[in-house]
Amino acid sequence: MSYVRPAKLRIFCLCGQKMKVSSDMFGKPGKCIACRQKIRIPRLDELPPDTMDLYLKDHPEFIRVPARPKAAKPPAPAPVAAAKAAREPEAAPAAMPKPVTDLGDAQTRALQAIPLEVLRPLHLLLNFDAKVRRLLHQQEAANQDQEEGVPVPDNGTLMGYRTLVQSALRVLRRSLQVHLDKIGDELRVTRDQSLQATLDFRTGDMDYSTYARIVTPLRKRRERLFYQWQNIRGWLKVETVPMAGGHLAVNLKEIPVEAIALTLPPYPLAEASLVEHGTQGLRGSLRERTHAERRLNELDRMAAENKAQGKPLKRARADEEAARLRARTAVAYYRTRLEQLVRDYEDDHDAILAHTEILMRRTQRGELDRHSYRKRIVELQRAKKDVIKARTAVIYALNANSADDVPYLQHSIFARLARPGVPRGMGYDSYAAFASAAMALLAAFLPIAQADAGSTSVIAPGYMLGAFFMAGIVGLIGAVPRRDLRGALLNGALLVGAYAAAVYCFVSWHAVSPLGMAWRSAPQWWAAPGLLALFAALATLGVAGFLSLKRMGPLRYFNPLALLLVIAGVFLAATRFMGIATEAPAVREPERAESNEAPGAYDVAVTVENSGWMPFWLGARWPDKPAAYTFYLERKLGADSWADFSIPKRPAPARSTPQTFPELMVQGSGVRLAYQLEPGTYRIRLEGPNSGRSYLEKSFTLVDFDTDAGYLGEAAPASESAAPEAATPEAVETAPDTSLDIDVRLKGVLTNQIETRFALELYFPDGAVVEKNVLLGDIVAGTWVAQEFNSERNSLNLTDGTHRLVLNTGQQTPLRVPEPGAD
Repeated sequence: MSYVRPAKLRIFCLCGQKMKVSSDMFGKPGKCIACRQKIRIPRLDELPPDTMDLYLKDHPEFIRVPARPKAAKPPAPAPVAAAKAAREPEAAPAAMPKPVTDLGDAQTRALQAIPLEVLRPLHLLLNFDAKVRRLLHQQEAANQDQEEGVPVPDNGTLMGYRTLVQSALRVLRRSLQVHLDKIGDELRVTRDQSLQATLDFRTGDMDYSTYARIVTPLRKRRERLFYQWQNIRGWLKVETVPMAGGHLAVNLKEIPVEAIALTLPPYPLAEASLVEHGTQGLRGSLRERTHAERRLNELDRMAAENKAQGKPLKRARADEEAARLRARTAVAYYRTRLEQLVRDYEDDHDAILAHTEILMRRTQRGELDRHSYRKRIVELQRAKKDVIKARTAVIYALNANSADDVPYLQHSIFARLARPGVPRGMGYDSYAAFASAAMALLAAFLPIAQADAGSTSVIAPGYMLGAFFMAGIVGLIGAVPRRDLRGALLNGALLVGAYAAAVYCFVSWHAVSPLGMAWRSAPQWWAAPGLLALFAALATLGVAGFLSLKRMGPLRYFNPLALLLVIAGVFLAATRFMGIATEAPAVREPERAESNEAPGAYDVAVTVENSGWMPFWLGARWPDKPAAYTFYLERKLGADSWADFSIPKRPAPARSTPQTFPELMVQGSGVRLAYQLEPGTYRIRLEGPNSGRSYLEKSFTLVDFDTDAGYLGEAAPASESAAPEAATPEAVETAPDTSLDIDVRLKGVLTNQIETRFALELYFPDGAVVEKNVLLGDIVAGTWVAQEFNSERNSLNLTDGTHRLVLNTGQQTPLRVPEPGAD
């Protein structure tokens, strides 16, 4: 019976992978190129007529069950498969490497159940158990231990010790078994996730950078789990002291009564690439095997020369034989893992070829533009070269027979394999960093201010040193090979550089120095060539940080965060921390007293204080001094003319030693300025820095002395104040007395930083009571005006232009006012 060969046969695996069968593959064994499922390609006579698609889920008879391997020796690594020439991937021939099923492959089962490391709790417990058993069977000395030189406990005590040890061993082994079961489950999950990622990459659903970032941690996790699996499997089988780690001198009183917490040894070289981990582990185990064999030879030589004998020699030899066995097992383990790594790289190579073919198809169909295609092809070609070089290095390590034959890996591809998806080497960000360093270096040689209308350049040594330091640091960061680390350092340098520049400009602008004077005298001080070059260097540094981290996943948010912090820091420095770090000058109510030196004049003391965070200069001029406040004491001459009395008789400090103008007012300090002033109206003004306006203004009046009316706060009796008027003949002759007698009482004083307000009560003869709130200069009643306030006595002075009256708080004082309508 003749069969017509189908024009085209495609096999669909259980995982969904589609494979084309060539004419020479019918009837031969093969496997899926994605999931490595072994299949049997049907013969022509087994196919129904006109069959073009064959689904394995509908024909399970073509699925091969892998035979149980017989050989314990691992096979030699296979070469990398050649690239497929057809448009669809063909089913892989039987010569391809066998798939690995983690815990079920032949090489894993061939490894002996011997631990690679020593578990300290197990080591101690087996030594305790060995000593208890030795003492129980000791017959030579009933009361004296010949080896230890200490009394031997009785049998009951020894049996109690043995019960404790056996109980602790059972708990420890139970915990180890639980860990072993968990590791098996985690290995199966890791295998499934890795196979799924490989399938997504092969089918074009995932790009290479994403595939590498997913698969590399999964493979590292797999190797860590295998390492723990080998150790735990060996610890569960260990029954003797030599295999547990060797004989120790232990004290039975130190046997743990409570359960021992299980802590597994850390996985070695966790941050290294898989190639580095495998080669270094193989080199170390080969070296340890050589040392163990050398120590055994030395013990044999000592036994032959009768230099050692008896139980010590027997124990030492048993310990060294166990160490050699552990070293040999470690050699076999690392070779097994390196062979697994070869298969991983072969799978990566095949997946890269399949992904390249898919990209070519998408480009031909117009689904992918040429620019993206070239960019991804360059990435795939570089990845393919890395995979081939890594596989070659692993094969060299597998052929090593001694520690010296294992190659040392120092190529950058192993760093890329350890941290996939992290570009290395120079890039545009490095060039931007070098440009920023050049601008900072240029800024060090340019002037940052002009003094005296551009006559002489001002160059600050501190600024030059900072610019040189910034140029050197940024240049070194630009040469860092790892882009993620380089980007983090560049953004960190941006933060430090911007903050340092803001603090330097803030301090220099407020400093009494030629640089500060030059900046304060120039409205556009920030436009100096040196400062512009520095600002350009910082801006270029920000661009370099952005280019470094723009494709670094979550790290790309570090650059916007750094820029926001820079803007916030510069804003706070420019606004003096939102107005918190400013000066706050204040003037107290002037103190006045009759002068003993000049009769008819006053000794007046004006106290100026600073309650702010920043200092200011009192009596200085802008821009000679920063935060310079000009102090004015002026006397009123006419309706709108004032005479300046700013120069005090003597400056007197409010708290400490005498000081002179200009006065530096730090936080909490104050100064008292003493004057000799004639009666009149005065005002105090503080003119703010570089503003031309009054920052603070306070007025007060010094009246003529009147001995009959009392002096400044000493109220005269009502009868005495009214007597002069009644006794004056002119008052009787010129006009009849039409005044009213009312009582006035000062209820209280309300004072703030802006004004002082007085609460008064007026009692009229008809029984009416009127409440009034007045300021200095306001009319109280009739022609009486609130003139001045004595803060020490808390009294208010009233005047009608001729007489003066003092109101004390809480006292009713008679007040004569003319009747309404009287002339």
